[in-house]
Amino acid sequence: MKIEKKNYLVKLLTGSLVILNLISCNPNQPQPQPTPAPAPAPTPQPSTVLTKWSIIIDGQTYSWQGYQPGNNSAETSQYTLINANTGYANMTFQKTDLPLQFVFGIHKLGMNTTGSYIINQANSGADNLFTIVGGSNNFNMSTQLGGSVTINITTFPSNSWQANNYSVNGITNDVKVIGNFSGSIGRVNGPSSVAISTISGSFESIRIQ
Repeated sequence: MKIEKKNYLVKLLTGSLVILNLISCNPNQPQPQPTPAPAPAPTPQPSTVLTKWSIIIDGQTYSWQGYQPGNNSAETSQYTLINANTGYANMTFQKTDLPLQFVFGIHKLGMNTTGSYIINQANSGADNLFTIVGGSNNFNMSTQLGGSVTINITTFPSNSWQANNYSVNGITNDVKVIGNFSGSIGRVNGPSSVAISTISGSFESIRIQ
């Protein structure tokens, strides 16, 4: 009797193991899924740089700000280092949309790093010039007519837009030239006379060369 009971238990256990094995091998049963691969990193989007300028002329403020590269290249704040060896540079600021049509520029020899630069009537010329032209404001100003302007460059980057092959990708705040200026400038005052105006301002320009 005991032997039959033992044989019965052995058969029962053996049958249970067979059933469990069949269940585990059943293709209809859900199988563990592999861990999905991480999603690829997003493609870097084209970046832009906020640039701006502000100038006060005899107490009147004129300003502009916008992202560059932008849709309107006629409204800009940019710095062009024409010759890195001599440091000859152009800095131009403009807004041409009506009612304000306004352009002013700084042309300076040696302006290729942080520091203070002076443009006055004595050294004013093709390589040293501060000019202001405003079509709708009847401005015609230049250091060739008189005055003295000090430009302070507080941030000057080693990178530039040209270093990125003029591609929008890679343009960051590291390409900014930041500074301010103050002083006086001569302006046309009637058909045959010159007056002196007081100016001051600040800029954040993108260095494109």
